[in-house]
Amino acid sequence: MANVGAVLLDLRAAAAGCGPEAFPDGIDRLDERLAKAAARDLALPQERIKKAFGAARAVLRRHGGASLLKHLRKSNAALTPGHPAWDELDYFEKRKDNMRYGES
Repeated sequence: MANVGAVLLDLRAAAAGCGPEAFPDGIDRLDERLAKAAARDLALPQERIKKAFGAARAVLRRHGGASLLKHLRKSNAALTPGHPAWDELDYFEKRKDNMRYGES
């Protein structure tokens, strides 16, 4: 949310120069500025999600569930040990034999 943070920092800087009874410059357009900033912040993760999903689906179809789980564990190794994603991967690990698409 770097873009939203930047908008809020700009507002904070503008408010610092105002008296207690004055509104900072740009307050009348704050909702518009925040909406645009949020849209920019959310666009990047959505593209990464689409790309990651496509890669995961391709691994699953070409190589099966065991390879997909290996791929996901490797690509998400930076997650903390208590992250909920590990529980989800463990769930699928127990069911990987059911994901043998394209395997004989």
